[in-house]
Amino acid sequence: MRATDIRVAIPMVDRRLSVAAASRVIADSGKTGVVVSDGNIPMGVITALDVVRLALPEYLLNDPSLAATLDEQAIAEMVAPLREKTLAEVIADRTVRLRDVPEVDADATMVEIAAVLVAAGCAVAFVAGSEEADERFVTLSTVLEAVLSAGPTQSDPAGGAW
Repeated sequence: MRATDIRVAIPMVDRRLSVAAASRVIADSGKTGVVVSDGNIPMGVITALDVVRLALPEYLLNDPSLAATLDEQAIAEMVAPLREKTLAEVIADRTVRLRDVPEVDADATMVEIAAVLVAAGCAVAFVAGSEEADERFVTLSTVLEAVLSAGPTQSDPAGGAW
């Protein structure tokens, strides 16, 4: 199995989009993050965890039990600034760590993809030559799924997927 066999679509959003709008894309897609682009060129990945961290005040990160005291109005007030800031702004001021999107060859094996993803510390890679395709990325979860569904079997207990 090769990278082209397991490509998936991941939402790609322009860096000029507001953090709130990017959050909506993440929520609507059911994915754990989105690829941030400059034009149509992938810059990196921002996760739902990154976005939620932006909304939460430091005191809640230090003591999550305090969150029980907040009402809907307080939550709305925490989210409001995310409508004003763009992804580019929170990336530039290093409020968010943008994880670089590595690139893998279209014919990369599962082991090659896994090695690239782990080395990059990113669960998403761009598949070279997929610029015009909707499904242009591979993810660590799709690599795991491919490996686990490929083996081992009773006839090949060692499994040969890797």
